[in-house]
Amino acid sequence: MEPTDQRRRPNILLVRGALEDGSIWTEVIQNLQRKDYNVVASQLPLTSFTDDVRAVKRDLGALHGPTVVVGHSYGGVVITQATSAATNVASLVYVAAVAPDTGESIESILAQYPPPPGARYVVPVDPNETPPFLIFQRDRFPQFFCQDVGPRKARALAAAQAPASATFLSAQIKGLPAWRQFPTWYQICSDDRVLEPTVQKMMANRAAPPDHIISIRASHFPMLSRPEKVAKFIEQAAHDSTARS
Repeated sequence: MEPTDQRRRPNILLVRGALEDGSIWTEVIQNLQRKDYNVVASQLPLTSFTDDVRAVKRDLGALHGPTVVVGHSYGGVVITQATSAATNVASLVYVAAVAPDTGESIESILAQYPPPPGARYVVPVDPNETPPFLIFQRDRFPQFFCQDVGPRKARALAAAQAPASATFLSAQIKGLPAWRQFPTWYQICSDDRVLEPTVQKMMANRAAPPDHIISIRASHFPMLSRPEKVAKFIEQAAHDSTARS
């Protein structure tokens, strides 16, 4: 029979951003599995915001018991919508993620700030497609997305990008955002060149209490450059949700 504390541990559902796939979480998954957490990584189709939300709702619904839902980058937008009013969410964790309020989108949030340095390198895969599917210019990807990751791995990540429908930028949150409903944690990446740390701090401060916010020195891909730190932060949120249950 499992010890009581292990039986009560929540599931962990990891939701990646655009331009990447679920394998981006591999090292974080391994860290959490070593602690006997049940971990699932959603694979977003990236064909539309509606499709991505549906995928996360499907994966969340398949998990029995309390679940900590983690979103990275655009994945934060998805979990903000997909977990709203869900019955098995223990807490939310945003990792360098967009956490919009009702009616907000990535575009509307970023419009309030100077454009990030890499904004001009977001390009369509096929300019003749409407709406286009976007990637980040491959030769610039290592410099902006993961400058703290080894160059060979960074180039491989650039080559393996998952094109995303441009509609993900304008998708708006409908109804009450999940971070207003559940205990929320936010990890800021201070060396992020994709989602400016200033923008992250704004969203963190309105979504999470001060003791649920940390800042680490990492690029936009902390799950690759600082996987132990990311896993530990998720585990902290999971432990807190267990203590409250």
